[in-house]
Amino acid sequence: MKAAVLYGKKDLWIEERDEPAIRNPDEVLIKIQSVGICASDRMYYFSGGTLRGIPKPFVLGHECSGIIVDKGKKVRSLQIGDRVAIEPGLPCNHCEFCLSGNYNLCKSMKFMASHSFDGCLVEYLIWREDRVFKIPENMTFDEAALIEPLSVAIFAVRSSKISKNTRVLISGAGPIGILAAEVSSLYKAKEIYIADIIDNRLKTAAKVCSAKTINFDNPTIEEELEEIKESNPVDVIIETTGSPQALENGLKVLKRGGQLSLIGLSVKSLPLRIIDIVYQAYKIQGIYRFANTYPQAIGWVS
Repeated sequence: MKAAVLYGKKDLWIEERDEPAIRNPDEVLIKIQSVGICASDRMYYFSGGTLRGIPKPFVLGHECSGIIVDKGKKVRSLQIGDRVAIEPGLPCNHCEFCLSGNYNLCKSMKFMASHSFDGCLVEYLIWREDRVFKIPENMTFDEAALIEPLSVAIFAVRSSKISKNTRVLISGAGPIGILAAEVSSLYKAKEIYIADIIDNRLKTAAKVCSAKTINFDNPTIEEELEEIKESNPVDVIIETTGSPQALENGLKVLKRGGQLSLIGLSVKSLPLRIIDIVYQAYKIQGIYRFANTYPQAIGWVS
């Protein structure tokens, strides 16, 4: 079978590999039908990896769907021929985080295309039954592959406790930001803003979701943010970019006691002083991947 293997910065090869075989009774063999390209895949390709680099060559891709073509003896929930969406992480199912339902924090997690663990840009994939979900006939394979980024958005909104009385600012109008705005709408958020510095992204956001757009590069941005702060400050910020400047702008409209939820990755420091966090009583949390979201996401898309 063919596999897209990354060796280093801009060093991607399409290689021939042996088709994998089922070794454990709880596994299924999946013929991959669609794979999304995430920003993390682009980051690995263009930069050659995270701070740790690439210890060994690995297959990219973690947003995927396919068809079951074989299964282990103990597999009960799936049948050969089933169309499926594939959750890209394999938690241990035994540690304190897994047992409490927070398996996204599992220290033994094997996540596709992360830390040199092979991803799904392959023709065939072996995966564990409990991380594979049947999809309805009316769902395309492309839609099923996008259940993964939708899960990120669902988990962020759910963790931020957004409800019908919530005013929320989504910082970043990329795919995750737009999905977070849409999910916030489904959770009946009272008012939704989405901010970016790229006009084309904001135009796309305006077309596909009901959020009000803010361009942080607008010459009158200080006045715009001050008006929001004085009239209706937001209860929640969901920060998807990892940009300290974007976060600094967002904080200008967050009310006292507000929630700051961080998704975007960055090695830079937060533009916040401890005294400001305490005085403003901000609640700050990191949103790491997702957990227990695939059934909900599939139900919504279908």
